[in-house]
Amino acid sequence: MLAIIAVILVVGAAIAGAYRWRSEQGGDAKQAKIVAQVIALVAKDQLGEAFTAARPLLNDERVRALPEFAAAWKQVVLPMRPVVTEPGAAVYFKTYDDIDGEWIQIGTTPIAKFVEAPRAALRIKIEKPGYRTGYFVVANPGPSAESDPPDPGFVDRFEYVPLPLSVENAIPDDMIVVPRTNFAISLPGWTSDLRGNNKLDLPSFAIDREETTNRQFKDFVDAGGYNNPTYWEELEFREKRRTLSWEEARKRFIDSTGRPGPAGWQLSTFPSDEEDLPVGGISWYEAAAYAKFRGKELPTVHHWYAPPSHPTTRTLMYRPRSR
Repeated sequence: MLAIIAVILVVGAAIAGAYRWRSEQGGDAKQAKIVAQVIALVAKDQLGEAFTAARPLLNDERVRALPEFAAAWKQVVLPMRPVVTEPGAAVYFKTYDDIDGEWIQIGTTPIAKFVEAPRAALRIKIEKPGYRTGYFVVANPGPSAESDPPDPGFVDRFEYVPLPLSVENAIPDDMIVVPRTNFAISLPGWTSDLRGNNKLDLPSFAIDREETTNRQFKDFVDAGGYNNPTYWEELEFREKRRTLSWEEARKRFIDSTGRPGPAGWQLSTFPSDEEDLPVGGISWYEAAAYAKFRGKELPTVHHWYAPPSHPTTRTLMYRPRSR
């Protein structure tokens, strides 16, 4: 309780200083209000929001010289530059929560200078003629953004992960490129080190942008996927420590009317008005067969750990890319 009161007093004093600056040095009322807002956001550890709020003030040296603002800004900012694979690409960023805000141009790769950015999650946009525009989410500091000064906790343990671009039309529009990673995975009950000790060098790959929908899965059903052994080859069907043949296993992959399909379907079709909802009620085996039907593969746990570098990645399948 005392700590909370102390924080409130400190913030109150800083905000009072901002308004005192306005009265004593002729500061603008709107500027004083923004400074107070930035200070309050920093106190709540909302650094991305504080950065966005402060942007209109950054070209005013009087505001930057204000001790209360300078102290808050020092907590907000960590200069950074994204790590990008392709030269000659235009790179932009904005804070993760500022979805509709304007992109801030960083420069053209290779980028020499560090730019002011919040210690927070960032949205990165990369454009280059002949390549599909790349959108990424990176942490600052983090594996795809060099910081100044560098974060010793990261540099000592990891390699940087450059953000890749995909040549136009090289992969389907509904897939995205995930950078090569070699991070150690940490999962309760599987790895003993909280920082991770299951490490795999994973080449760059393409992954679905969205979940597989009922409509998409019905293509597999209508094409006779449940009856085509090609999609079920090399799968070992296990049930209560017993190995099943495909003929035994396929009898279990039925809908509520006993037809082939997800458990919640009827007569091998999805409920009305649910065509664009993610498919559910299927086993891992059915998912693997569907992925093969699409010419793709199910992700491993290492693939699942990699896609969070992109904000909309929720997937069922992936496609390996050449190194």
